[in-house]
Amino acid sequence: AYTLDTVHAEDPVEMVRAMTESGNLSNVHYSDHVGVDDERVEELKEKYPGNDEQLLPWEERPDTYTHLPPGEGDEDFEAVLSELDDRGYEGPLTMELHERFKTLEAYEAAGETMEEAGYPLG
Repeated sequence: AYTLDTVHAEDPVEMVRAMTESGNLSNVHYSDHVGVDDERVEELKEKYPGNDEQLLPWEERPDTYTHLPPGEGDEDFEAVLSELDDRGYEGPLTMELHERFKTLEAYEAAGETMEEAGYPLG
C-alpha cells in the first residue's frame, strides 16, 4: 500500500492519480511547505515562536521549510482533495507538523484551511 506525503511530492495531484490507479493508496499524509527565501518565513517565525532549528529543510526537499500547518505555505490542498474525491478515495488524511507548529493556533489554521477546501477536521 502507498502513503502519499504531499510535502515531498513534486506534483501531489499527479501522485494521487498514479497511486489511486494502482489501487494501493491507503493514506494521505499532508502538510505545507515554503521556500527558505520566501518572505513569509519571518512571519512564520513570529507567529510560531520557537527553535529555528525546527525549521531546517529536510533533505528530500532542499531549501524548503516543510511540515508547516496546511494553509501556511504553497500546497494547493483544494486541488489535492478534489482529486482524491474524484478518484473515490475514502482513506485517512493525516496531518504531519514539525514540533514548532504543534500549537492550538496551528491546529486552528489547519482546520480553517481544510474546512475551506470542504474537509472539516473531525
